[in-house]
Amino acid sequence: MKSLHFTVLILFIATCAFSQRPDSAKTTKPIVLLNGIPVTDSVSLNKFDRIDFIQGKKAIDLLGAKAASGIYIISGDGKIPVYGEVVDRKGKKIKNAEVINSHGTVLTLTNDCGSFFLPSLGIGEEVVIRKKRFVEKRFVIQQTHHVITLNKN
Repeated sequence: MKSLHFTVLILFIATCAFSQRPDSAKTTKPIVLLNGIPVTDSVSLNKFDRIDFIQGKKAIDLLGAKAASGIYIISGDGKIPVYGEVVDRKGKKIKNAEVINSHGTVLTLTNDCGSFFLPSLGIGEEVVIRKKRFVEKRFVIQQTHHVITLNKN
């Protein structure tokens, strides 16, 4: 029964996403990430905890032009995918900021658009954003999308 619900959910999301786009002879499919790994659209729907769909500029900022049709982010191990943007107080995107876990390991850097993507983090997990000339910022993962504002030293 759970599998049927997820199948219906995927079909509904896909229908909504594609119904808002103009018809064109050259359309691409959205990217599908399962726990941060690209998969085909024939993936089994039995054990998913969460399915998110990102489209438009946010999708392109995360994965480039190949994500113009959107990104399905699916998690299935009790953790959630986390994406975000790091900006200064004026809203300017901060590139190459370090995203660090509670053990001090650098998980990723923000890209040229100030965006980052972490495929699988636990809700309640603490993350630190660090960039030279800015005050370090700690935050707790509570949702899929975060906008983090850094203040200059």
